[in-house]
Amino acid sequence: MKKRVEMIAKFHNEFEEFVGNGNPVDVMPWFRYLVSWRVNKFQQLLSKFYTIQDEQVHYHMQTFSRDVIRDVTDAMLATDTEDKPSNERFELPQSRLNNILVDLLGAGVNTTHRTLMWMLLYMLAYPDIQKRVQQEIDEVVPDRSVTLKDKKNLTFTEAVYLEVNRIVSHLPFSVPHYTIMDAKIGEFDIDKGTVVILNLHSVHHDKKYWGNPEISRPDRFLSNDLELDQNKCAHVIPFGMGRRRCVGETMAKMNIFLSFAIIMQRLEFLKPPGEQLDLTPIPGLIYRPRDYRVLVKERM
Repeated sequence: MKKRVEMIAKFHNEFEEFVGNGNPVDVMPWFRYLVSWRVNKFQQLLSKFYTIQDEQVHYHMQTFSRDVIRDVTDAMLATDTEDKPSNERFELPQSRLNNILVDLLGAGVNTTHRTLMWMLLYMLAYPDIQKRVQQEIDEVVPDRSVTLKDKKNLTFTEAVYLEVNRIVSHLPFSVPHYTIMDAKIGEFDIDKGTVVILNLHSVHHDKKYWGNPEISRPDRFLSNDLELDQNKCAHVIPFGMGRRRCVGETMAKMNIFLSFAIIMQRLEFLKPPGEQLDLTPIPGLIYRPRDYRVLVKERM
């Protein structure tokens, strides 16, 4: 298992390094004829990934047992009901399973991991905020582990999640979409077939709306009675907007919040002596934090 995870992680790093800030062919299709080597390299990376994935899916199909669900792949295989009557049958072809797993891995694992790394980095950079998060959790959940039911009462913890997502904007641009018909946005005419990319970073750093977007201040999301300002919460859009925004938004928010809250409940994060924290992101398809060291202390 460890070897497979390391192999996939290595591929992710290789893929992200190649893609960088995006693929120019997405917005200039004709550019593929000028950089055919880049298109070929991209296809080679995809082929490499699909080979890795096919091997893992084949292994799961060969060793699958409904009595022992080992992971998401097994859970998906368990939905197949080919042994039932035709009117109750649901078949899961390998091609569909592959597509589902690509979406889960590409859109879920890396972004969730990066978000948590950013949140821990900001807890190191702002220890007073870390203490407020832990104090709130201790008051709301004094004698058990945090659950999703506690989320509505952990408003400052939620505000920290929102503020880190806003100020980092680790996904500065949405994935490319294109119009299926002529449309109009404000004064601009958008022709059918136009590639559209939403600038998420500009929304999160709009000085007219946020006032001081470059300053990390979770309290901006809280009212005087410490309730979340829903209008400001709606202006943090790391998953995009509209009907075509990230389909995993709800799951990702739950996973990140629960992971962060439980980590803060159980552990304290300290900056090692002499450690210089750099909050400047490393540009890429997904902004990632620079390497940092941390001292982890169990909370009593």
